[in-house]
Amino acid sequence: MTPLKILFISEYFPATNQLDIRGGMEARIYHLASAFARKHKIYVIASLEKGKPMEQLLQGMHVYRVGRPRYYTRIGGRIDRFIFMLFAIWKGFWVDFDIVEGSSFFGWLPALILSFAKRKKRVLVVADTVNNFVPVGGMEESLLQIYEKFILHFHWNKIICISHDVLNKIKRVVTSPKNTIIIYCGADIKSIRKIRTKKLKVFSISSVARLVSYKKLDVLIKAIKLVKSVIPEVRLDIIGDGEKYNDLLNLTQKLHLAKNTYFHRHVPNHKRVLKYIKQSTIFCLPSAVEGFGIVTIEACAAGVPVILANLPIHHEITKNGALFFRLDDEYDLAKKILELYKSTSLRNKLIKQVRSVAENYPWMKIIKKTEKVYEHMYSH
Repeated sequence: MTPLKILFISEYFPATNQLDIRGGMEARIYHLASAFARKHKIYVIASLEKGKPMEQLLQGMHVYRVGRPRYYTRIGGRIDRFIFMLFAIWKGFWVDFDIVEGSSFFGWLPALILSFAKRKKRVLVVADTVNNFVPVGGMEESLLQIYEKFILHFHWNKIICISHDVLNKIKRVVTSPKNTIIIYCGADIKSIRKIRTKKLKVFSISSVARLVSYKKLDVLIKAIKLVKSVIPEVRLDIIGDGEKYNDLLNLTQKLHLAKNTYFHRHVPNHKRVLKYIKQSTIFCLPSAVEGFGIVTIEACAAGVPVILANLPIHHEITKNGALFFRLDDEYDLAKKILELYKSTSLRNKLIKQVRSVAENYPWMKIIKKTEKVYEHMYSH
């Protein structure tokens, strides 16, 4: 097979091989693109973040950062995002590619326009839908829904959904989406298992998530307040940053949990993030919205018992190999945490289960499947 020239368009992209990422889709693009670069010609167009180079050769990938210099933001940044899309289209005109992948929500339109303009194959990657992860409401949410529906109605050579749950969601937007395929995300299973770190001496819970409303970290903090009455020294490590940081910090102070809770904000070295997970007794993701949940699989690979909100996606990816609590219910979450605290046999059972879960998601398996899809698509 002749090497392909593939262009990925993503709003955000790491600048080092230490994986300075803030979300699962960044991790997906990095692992795919860097692996593809060993055989194919790979280009990445991302937004220009302050402190990151405009042009970079990273692990064999040609990375171009465009638009107005800005900091990472999960919501807002309307003008900067619009400028990014315009500059991504402009930059893409000068890139020689065979296939373009719209790898993130604001990469969709540039990928679509460039594929038509240059008569090339196009791929759409869907991590979730507007209804599930945009908390803005009102006119802005309505406009984003129109944008989403507009994009999904076009013919794409392939639409990649990162889970069955995501495919079911887009079917509510477009009745019969064509050329869809499910390709899960993954984790670097072998590397995670090789990480050496000592378990904390106290009973501890780790959580890795953006500090945004739908991740429901306030529910986890309230649960820790209940757990503290049984385990006074209980520790909570929260890794991630976002606009809810001050609200969550104030909540820990209000509940007298300042000495029990550690906010690590954004950690640019992903290995350090994995160490926080691996040193904890259990991992918890209380999120109400997930398209896949790479960090859940990373916790599974680390051999840490996992507690998740009772959502279809969590059952799908863990194959029921986790402990589940009722969404938004801090009392039920506290009950599940205490069950693990009191029962060594339950913890050991979950450790075996999560290690088995992780075996389904090595990055190389996902990379090979995606590469076959791209090669087949290009040749037909």
